[in-house]
Amino acid sequence: MMLISATSSCRSTSSQPTGLVPVTVAGSVGALRAWFVREFRDAGERFDVPHDPETIEDEWQAYLSGGYFVCLREATPAAIAEKARHIIDLEQLMAEPRPADPVWCKRLRLGVEGLAAIERPFAILDPARWGTTMSGQWYGTFLRALYPAAFAE
Repeated sequence: MMLISATSSCRSTSSQPTGLVPVTVAGSVGALRAWFVREFRDAGERFDVPHDPETIEDEWQAYLSGGYFVCLREATPAAIAEKARHIIDLEQLMAEPRPADPVWCKRLRLGVEGLAAIERPFAILDPARWGTTMSGQWYGTFLRALYPAAFAE
């Protein structure tokens, strides 16, 4: 099971300083996978997202594909898990929309803003490149348009 589907593309709570190559943080190319597994497992617990061996393997493969380096401001296991948390929360809110409820509106706004804080701005050609709507479009632009009152404050 992959946390972030192909239809969902990418502020981080990572302790990794911006600009460092993951190999630098991991210590060597050979240690990169172990670093990723350890960091994702810790972040999965912290953000309460799936972090079983199968999910970690799926996320490792997605990490190696390079997509997270395109969509996230910092492509770290923590940012990947944080993105998953925001998307899970937003999908739960969308399953039972309550735009007249101020608490629901606040949770929607916080989820959209939290996701936007960790993702890079999407480029106009990103949907064509990836073959799908980007998460910044769906969980940002579209939700803002669907529920403008939630973002009026």
